[in-house]
Amino acid sequence: MHPADRYILRVLSTRWPRPARIPTLLDVSRGREGLGMELGRIGFRVTGITLRDGSLESLTERLTGLPAMFDAICCRDVLELMEDWTEGVGLIARWLRTGGVFLYSVGSGAPPQRRLPQLVRRWLASGLGSAGALERDRSIEAADLAATLRRAGLLPREMTAPGGETVRTVDPKAVAYVGYSVRRSDPTPPVIGLRWDFAGTGEHWVAGRR
Repeated sequence: MHPADRYILRVLSTRWPRPARIPTLLDVSRGREGLGMELGRIGFRVTGITLRDGSLESLTERLTGLPAMFDAICCRDVLELMEDWTEGVGLIARWLRTGGVFLYSVGSGAPPQRRLPQLVRRWLASGLGSAGALERDRSIEAADLAATLRRAGLLPREMTAPGGETVRTVDPKAVAYVGYSVRRSDPTPPVIGLRWDFAGTGEHWVAGRR
C-alpha cells in the first residue's frame, strides 16, 4: 500500500475507532485503488472522485453533483496537478462539515517520467513556452499549503514526511509530505493538542492554546 494511504488509514482509524454512526468520506484522487475498500472496512461510507486533469471546471462539476457534506475528505496527490491549487483547496473545503477532517498527500504522485509528456503538451498548447504552463506543475511547498489551509478555514494539525508517521517536523520548503487539518467552527474555538513545527519560521504550536 502507498505510504500516504497508510498514513490516512492511521489517522482516520484513530479518530473514529468506534464511530457512533457511519461517517461519510470523500476521496479525491488520481484513481489510485485500494484505499476506498480499506476505509469501507473501517466503517466509512465512501464517495470517490477521480481527477484526470487539473481543470477547476472539472473539479467544480464533480463536486456540484454531490448530495451532502462529509465528515472527512481525503485529497490524494491531486493538488499539485490543479491549475490553481489554492482555489482547489477552497472548493474542496466547502464540502467538509464543521469539525470534519481534511487529509492530504502532496508531491508523491506520478513520477517525473510520467509527468513529462503532460508538461510538453501543456507547454506547446500555451503558445510554445509560456511560463504559466509549467508553473502549474511545480511542487507545493509545505509552508504555502499551511497558509492556504488556514485561509480556507482548516486548522493544520499535523504534517509529516510520507512513511514517517513518527516525525512531526516538516521543513517549510518540503515538497513531499502528508498531513491533516480540521474544519474550524465559528467562532473559532481554542486549538488544543496541536502537533506542528516549522523550524525557523515561527510556526511552532504545542499542546494547549495557540
